[in-house]
Amino acid sequence: MSNIHKWIKSDKEKDFENKFNDLKGINDEKSLKQIVLKDSDYRIRLEALKRIENEIFLEDVVNNDSNLNVRLQAVSQIENPEVLADIAKGSSNKYLRIEAIKKISNIDVLTVISKKDSNREVRQVASERLNQVR
Repeated sequence: MSNIHKWIKSDKEKDFENKFNDLKGINDEKSLKQIVLKDSDYRIRLEALKRIENEIFLEDVVNNDSNLNVRLQAVSQIENPEVLADIAKGSSNKYLRIEAIKKISNIDVLTVISKKDSNREVRQVASERLNQVR
């Protein structure tokens, strides 16, 4: 069993502080991804996620993680404008849509969202962002 698998499996024996300190010594993205995918403590997943740059993986986290804070962090790390637009237009979670909108500079995308999103708050944020980028 690899060290990372032992670390993940030791979930119940280690407290948060020990795991958090151990996490500082893990630098390879493959191990960090495994932690994001498998650790039961969202705070540990969140810290591991902050050090991952692979946008395909980040998009997967946005769509599949069980914790909103982890999903929001993944959105904040995505730079691809098309992926951000997909999240802003297609996510069922208004907080994820809002986080994506804050990073979008495409006037057409922002205009559509500001007029057609089902949520008033999302439309407002898109309108405000539209005014910023114009």
